[in-house]
Amino acid sequence: DAPQFLTMLPGDGGNYSAGNGTHIALVAKDKETVDAAHRFALEAGGTDNGAPGAREAYPKPDVYTGFVIDPFGNKLEFIHNGFAA
Repeated sequence: DAPQFLTMLPGDGGNYSAGNGTHIALVAKDKETVDAAHRFALEAGGTDNGAPGAREAYPKPDVYTGFVIDPFGNKLEFIHNGFAA
């Protein structure tokens, strides 16, 4: 009942490359886990790409996510109450 894999265009409209167009979403059991994962990723050398919070634009209500760009340029999303929840 939930998508497990999505293919989308890079958000910046650029060409696909290592890191550009790569978006890995990791399911979190609760909002606190999203906050902790986001904080840990920043401490490990990632760059903030969206502080943890509600995402009203998502198609499912009550989604809570945080985004980080890892040191290799990949986008990581920590998500609670997303499609896989």
